[in-house]
Amino acid sequence: MYASVHLLSASRQNLRLLILIRILVLAAQAGAVGLAYATQLFGLPWFHLGVTLAVSAMICLGTALRLRGPWPVTELEYAVHLATDLLIHSALLYYSGGSTNPFVSYYLVPLTIAAATLPWLYSVVLSGLALAGYTLMLVWYDPVIVPPVDRTTLLVYGMWLSFALAAALITFFVARMAEQLRRQEQLQAQRREESMRDQQLLAVATQAAGAAHELGTPLATMSVLLKELRQEYPQPELNDDLALLQSQVQLCKESLRQLV
Repeated sequence: MYASVHLLSASRQNLRLLILIRILVLAAQAGAVGLAYATQLFGLPWFHLGVTLAVSAMICLGTALRLRGPWPVTELEYAVHLATDLLIHSALLYYSGGSTNPFVSYYLVPLTIAAATLPWLYSVVLSGLALAGYTLMLVWYDPVIVPPVDRTTLLVYGMWLSFALAAALITFFVARMAEQLRRQEQLQAQRREESMRDQQLLAVATQAAGAAHELGTPLATMSVLLKELRQEYPQPELNDDLALLQSQVQLCKESLRQLV
């Protein structure tokens, strides 16, 4: 029961979707770096970029292994994963032109995910982290030397590709994450209703048991007295009335027994 509840938690499901986003983005980043290396249009610190991509792949693998365990995924842990994605993206930007890299707009994807799935405090902290990273990239980055003609072309197509990637991720995955949260809220509301109904039934049952206990004693006394009266007053008419009363008392005792 405990494990099944956490397996269905919204944070756990959203972290699984985040792993899928990481894999897709990692594939796009590795493809872009590989294409740049193959064409040799411009020089980049290939070793540093390769190490950063390898660290990102290891984080994906580690997160996938972590989800195989029974431990619950808290909102804090989920926020730390998003912060890690922001740091990885900042490192890649630093080695590939900083704020001049058209993929700088990918900062908005983790922030949109945080705004849709986390409390506002976590979203504010992550927004501050992204803003700090973007601000540092304005003045502190490893510049990329590209001919002016190629720079314009790469900038235009890079901006288009960055927008397409961000739009696809936000539209599909963030919508699914928000749906997970709504489903979790519905399950919680259903459990609250079931708990309230159980409490009401328990209250009624407790009152019924108490009433049955309180009525059982006088009915038992009445039954004993009726037996004694039938023995002391053997007149037929009175005995018939007493027998009728005794049968009614017995009927009440059977009803109370069924109620309990």
